[in-house]
Amino acid sequence: MTTQHFQDIKHPVAGKTISDLTIRQLGSQAAQRPIEDIELIRHGTNAVFQDVSAQVVLRVSEPTPMAGIEDHFALLEHLSDAMASIVEPLDPGIAFNDDIMVTAWPLGAPTPTDIAGLGTALRTLHDARVSNTGLTTVNISDRFTRRLDGIADDLGVEIASVLHDKVQAATEIFDQFMAAAHGVIHGDAHAGNQVQLHGQPMLVDLDDIALGPREFDLLPTVVAATRMDRNGDRLSTFQKAYGQDIDWDAVDRLRIVRETTMNTWLADKSRKNPAARAQLEHRIATWDANPLSHEPWGPF
Repeated sequence: MTTQHFQDIKHPVAGKTISDLTIRQLGSQAAQRPIEDIELIRHGTNAVFQDVSAQVVLRVSEPTPMAGIEDHFALLEHLSDAMASIVEPLDPGIAFNDDIMVTAWPLGAPTPTDIAGLGTALRTLHDARVSNTGLTTVNISDRFTRRLDGIADDLGVEIASVLHDKVQAATEIFDQFMAAAHGVIHGDAHAGNQVQLHGQPMLVDLDDIALGPREFDLLPTVVAATRMDRNGDRLSTFQKAYGQDIDWDAVDRLRIVRETTMNTWLADKSRKNPAARAQLEHRIATWDANPLSHEPWGPF
């Protein structure tokens, strides 16, 4: 992945350019070690940096109330104690100024092709038993509503109509799963959100952790295997690693939830991005077709 320094970009939340020096200073406070050479590795809702020599990842975001961060860190500690394979923050793990908040984490090795590791790590999270989590229930309706606001004006009535129909169908089937038993879930459990650390696969990017049906965390891999890489062996490996004590046919029926989440996100990006618009149009045109009858959906 191409890297760049933070002064070359504009922070997506704070809405201003923050210097490389500021990030390093706050990162050094959060990690309690010198942070000297940061590289941008992800730029979305948060900006994520790494310092390879310090073996640290820094997540930069808009400031959040300290009580909420402390509660989140405490939950991660409880989950780790309950044998969930998740990456915990460094100590103290947080520093901030008036503009941004920086959290510090151990740097693991990305392993996006280790699909068995993802299945194993997810299983440890789903099996972890913690009480009084303080977590909210996963909510897909709010994100759908936010992403589709004004979509007909920006992308046209035809695309908007398809998306609204899919949102309704996805919400209805998801509500059926929510009525069943549920526990702690990652919330965005795709293969890019795992690393190798301390000799084992571990989950990272835990901002979306919530209460919900465990099937929700299995959907990213199922949809990727069906719509994108079309790799049945990869899916079988994931299923074997996670375990067979789940109704995988039911998970497949729930695919529309992940597909709609992906495509409403892409629709939001398509308002100002021609490449995203082209990919969205391809997905809309092929959504109801046999996935093997057309070009696969591309990553974005």
